[in-house]
Amino acid sequence: MKKSNSISRQIRNHTHKPILHKKLPFGILWTAKSGCTFLWAWFFFQLNRTQYKRIPIHQIRRCHYDTKAFQNAVATDKKWYKVVRNPFDRATSSYIHACRHKYDDAGISKFLGEPPENIDKKGFTFRQYITYLRDCKDTNIHGHPQNSPLDLILQPTIIDLRQMNDFLRKLEQQYNLKPANFDELHKITKSTTIRVNFNFFTGDTKFRTNNPSLPSVRSSPVDRKEPFPLTTEFYDDSIEAMVLSLFEQDFQRYQYKPTLCEINHPTPYGKMPSTGEKINFPNLPNLKNLPANSLPQT
Repeated sequence: MKKSNSISRQIRNHTHKPILHKKLPFGILWTAKSGCTFLWAWFFFQLNRTQYKRIPIHQIRRCHYDTKAFQNAVATDKKWYKVVRNPFDRATSSYIHACRHKYDDAGISKFLGEPPENIDKKGFTFRQYITYLRDCKDTNIHGHPQNSPLDLILQPTIIDLRQMNDFLRKLEQQYNLKPANFDELHKITKSTTIRVNFNFFTGDTKFRTNNPSLPSVRSSPVDRKEPFPLTTEFYDDSIEAMVLSLFEQDFQRYQYKPTLCEINHPTPYGKMPSTGEKINFPNLPNLKNLPANSLPQT
């Protein structure tokens, strides 16, 4: 019982508190920039909490989510899952998010030794952003690694982000939950960034300013209609090496290949089965099945 209480306390104190409720027989671990907004919208839909249609998802999570749901998380013997994302792809998504929302501007300004007004107006490159994440400790959670001590404690089944819709549909079928309209949830969460082929290396390009070399004029960094490059176009050999080093534990723990050749750009979160459609869900790896030397210390 003491061990169970200790584990429950670690869950409650964790930065990313799991998606969990007494009515659901499973729990989902999540991290920023790995489909978390969509996951929470789906969760609130299952609980009939329709505020997510008019209030920002994470505002509901922070202010209204019943933290008592964490109290007996492990004691109730739930099945655990975790949605993760290829670190190469996630790093570019984190960069785009930082460009749009400016939450790391002050830290990057100080790190680069540039006046804040320069960063505010011109932005920063992907190379500068990754170097900042590598060399500074006090950075925003959107750029943090995905692995956590809860992985080893709860031993979740790992779901790749590209399979998330299939995964959620499987949960609905298995536990007789309401079938969600994924198209509607995507529109509500605004969870899709337009990616297009720029046909040139963009790792040293700044995206916040009106740049004549870009395919379109960016009058506002928050405009989600403005396209960004494909993931592979942000990388050269040196940036690739930095990301491999920075997120080494993510590559190892979640069994992602340390090469960009695995990156592609499918429909966000994989195929979207129509409401109620039966699917064959693949057998996905569980952390228990990984060799011991692939689980770095946390």
